[in-house]
Amino acid sequence: MLNGKILDGKVIIVTGGGGGIGSEICYYISSLGAKVVVSDPGSNIEGEGKDPTVADTVVEKIRLAGGEAVANYDSITSEQGARNIVKTALDNFGRIDGLVNCAGNVKDNFTTDMSLEDFRKVIEVNLIGAFIIGKECLKHMMERGGSIINMTSVAGILGNWGQSNFAASKAGLIGLTKTWAIEFAKYGIRANLIAPTAKTRLTKNLPIFTENIDMFHPRHIAPVTAFLLSDISKEINGALIVIYGTKLFTYHIVANEGITKKTGDWTPKEIREKFKSIFELI
Repeated sequence: MLNGKILDGKVIIVTGGGGGIGSEICYYISSLGAKVVVSDPGSNIEGEGKDPTVADTVVEKIRLAGGEAVANYDSITSEQGARNIVKTALDNFGRIDGLVNCAGNVKDNFTTDMSLEDFRKVIEVNLIGAFIIGKECLKHMMERGGSIINMTSVAGILGNWGQSNFAASKAGLIGLTKTWAIEFAKYGIRANLIAPTAKTRLTKNLPIFTENIDMFHPRHIAPVTAFLLSDISKEINGALIVIYGTKLFTYHIVANEGITKKTGDWTPKEIREKFKSIFELI
């Protein structure tokens, strides 16, 4: 850490870095000394099309501010694309210290009206893509440690109407990240989750964002991301931080005492009778 820049010299890949939460993270971590790979093919919110100027614009702003950044336009949904993103980091900066997965898409619909194709496309980017790029980065991080942050969602924790595909992908990220936290801890690698609430092009039409625009500005996600990427959070692994404006909190999975039947097997009627004891927390 030099001159208070807690990410000084660290090389960070940010997928979905061309806009919204991703671009705010790129700007912020660059100001703290990080060298940034802005990974974004420039697709629309449904994952269609390509526009290299999306990533280029972020890179240009970082460089104008005196930071170091390079663009990559590959998709995280292919193994070759992920390898190319990693190669971009290694060719330009020689190492990888962190990965922030902001890339994602939405194709909302009521479950019985949702096509299988739309379900698969969201899973492909939000979950499978995170696995593919994460796997490639982990191979290199095993030599020197590092930090991975996956963007989950409250929808993945609690569910949300019209988002069975999105919620399933974000719930899957929780299991994936916590597994990485266990598997790679011995290599000095940490894997954590952020569940952001922010107004972006993916969420701008939701009723919650019609007011309190500044409260839900995506910049609020950046400091938490920088904290988890830095060495000052080196003891934090497998954690989930929820961001709601300037409020930070978490969700816990809690096991209650439950109830054990002393003799014989349970019957459906007995389960009904003991329903409260099975589910109550106190």
